[in-house]
Amino acid sequence: MRKNSSSSLFLMELIIAILFFSLASTVCIQLFVKAHLLTEKSVNINQSILWTQNLAEGFLNSNGDLAGMKELFDEKSELGEDHISLYFDSDWNPVAAGTDSARYEVKLQLTGTDTSLVTAQIVSTDLKQTAETEPVYSLTVDKFVGNGGAL
Repeated sequence: MRKNSSSSLFLMELIIAILFFSLASTVCIQLFVKAHLLTEKSVNINQSILWTQNLAEGFLNSNGDLAGMKELFDEKSELGEDHISLYFDSDWNPVAAGTDSARYEVKLQLTGTDTSLVTAQIVSTDLKQTAETEPVYSLTVDKFVGNGGAL
């Protein structure tokens, strides 16, 4: 009888140890998943800032002329009457507008054109999110063009 009692005690101790290690592994897996999601979000914010700054520098360099900005960026950029858009896949590689692989859009929208001051809003958005989500990053740019401005 004593032998049965000691083996059941050993079995109970083994079950408790397995339960402890399974709980610890669950917590560790959750931490790794959270770290991966934070890393992905950080990469997206950094790339959004980079491409938003690129559009802002192009805007300032071209004196607010969108056609001049089109020449600075590759043929995959989309030029509208009052905006220029760049599209990227999930790894932030440039893609053509309207493709299924387009995941992010960085758009420069002219918001104010005075004879001497041109204002633009640059917004980076995740196209796979719902329409009501907050942009990944946004920036407002003003350019004083004087009387010889492009617009």
